[in-house]
This record gives sequence, C-alpha cells and structure tokens, in this order.
Amino acid sequence: MTLNIATATTYIGSSQSNKFHYTDCRWAKKINPDNAIYFSSREEAFSYGYVPCKVCKP
Repeated sequence: MTLNIATATTYIGSSQSNKFHYTDCRWAKKINPDNAIYFSSREEAFSYGYVPCKVCKP
C-alpha cells in the first residue's frame, strides 16, 4: 500500500472494505480519512486484494 498524498494518487480504498475508487467517486468521498488507503495504480490495488467500485469503475 502506498501512503501517498491524496492529490498525487489515482485510486483510494478503505481499510474497512475491499473496494477501490477514483478519488472523485461519490463513495470515495465517504471514506473516513483515518481508514483511507491510496494506490498509485489499479495493479497495486489488485495486488492488495481490492476490487473496482461498481459505480465509478476505475
């Protein structure tokens, strides 16, 4: 997991779920900052077991 600054990343996930989102997704905006995990690529998110959000389809 990459703990990059949010503006420098493409994807965000939550430590409380297995979904990842584009950072501007409506569901991403509901993630508690304490639980936010940032990914620099889809491949990185997949490697940690995350699946794409069905709303924003990253």
